[in-house]
Amino acid sequence: MSFKYLDDQIWEDELRWTEVYSRLPSKGSLHNEHIIALQQSIIDTRDVALAYLFALNVPYRTYLMQDIVLHSSDPTYIVLFAKHIPYADIKSLQARTIQLGKPEWMFVFAYHVAEANRKTLERAIIKSGSAKWCHMALKYLPGSSYTAFRDPILGSRCPTYLLELARRCGGDKRLLKAIETILVEDKQAKHCRLFAKEIPGANIKRLEQAVLESENLTEIKRFATQVKESKLNRLSVLF
Repeated sequence: MSFKYLDDQIWEDELRWTEVYSRLPSKGSLHNEHIIALQQSIIDTRDVALAYLFALNVPYRTYLMQDIVLHSSDPTYIVLFAKHIPYADIKSLQARTIQLGKPEWMFVFAYHVAEANRKTLERAIIKSGSAKWCHMALKYLPGSSYTAFRDPILGSRCPTYLLELARRCGGDKRLLKAIETILVEDKQAKHCRLFAKEIPGANIKRLEQAVLESENLTEIKRFATQVKESKLNRLSVLF
């Protein structure tokens, strides 16, 4: 799933909609019998893709199409309906997304839907226990508080997530020390280097020693050339 380009992922259903809609003998009025018959057919089949595309292209009794979306288990169309359909019931669509229990789609809903209650979605993501999607929320959702995602990310010990937390914690010294300790203990040479390079107040000597002990020659070289305070700088001419 490419969360940034959600609209591009339904092209097959869009082709199906174009084919169905093009076969209508007449499309003049919203109250046209053929439009009404098409909508009834969508209701009868509970076709969530066509329900969304009908609401998007034919602004007629969209609440009936929304009912199909709300009772579906397809998070793609729940998010798209909330994002694009005027007067959609954002609160109910968001609640349905949370009810499905997929943290990736809670994140996608928060990312795409301007009227979403992000705090509620963030709490649901945290409750899911997914460090990956806590990390994604912290990285991509404007205004996210690092304190909300701190514990799941620390608990994951994933160096990528930890480094993002360090970047966004506003210089929280206690948290930075905890992150640094995990990176050193877990011998994450690459992320020790990045931490030393990017994070003000990093313990360069400690991180440098961890990189040396990793015996990763590539990372030792990079540390020597990229971290200004490193004592390995004087040795960089040897690489």
